[in-house]
Amino acid sequence: MWEVFGSGAYTILLTAGKHLGKRLAVSLKEKGFESDRALVEAFASFVTEAGWGRIVAEKMTEKGLTIKVYNFALYREEISGRRDCALIKGIISGFFSALWKKVSCSEIRCVLDGDECCEFKVERGNV
Repeated sequence: MWEVFGSGAYTILLTAGKHLGKRLAVSLKEKGFESDRALVEAFASFVTEAGWGRIVAEKMTEKGLTIKVYNFALYREEISGRRDCALIKGIISGFFSALWKKVSCSEIRCVLDGDECCEFKVERGNV
């Protein structure tokens, strides 16, 4: 994808991830998960059971939380050296924007930089 679209691949992956994350949040709400904590736990379970990797939610407060992503499927075969984290960042951002409307999602650690996981800080925006 990067070879064909260049830097536009980041935007494509981020946008696709956001749509996927929003749809996942809606689906989990329809299945009866209501509280933020229950939705986050269901989100983490879904990602793990789908074989995408393992998500750990930490430091959940009214202002936001930290999401750690271990062994995301995109990195199992080979680390490309590019910022391919756009897809999982989009999924996380889309999921939480479906819950909280406005969010900011920033990657603070990355496997592509040699870290053991990708870590994202998700903050609830002013509603």
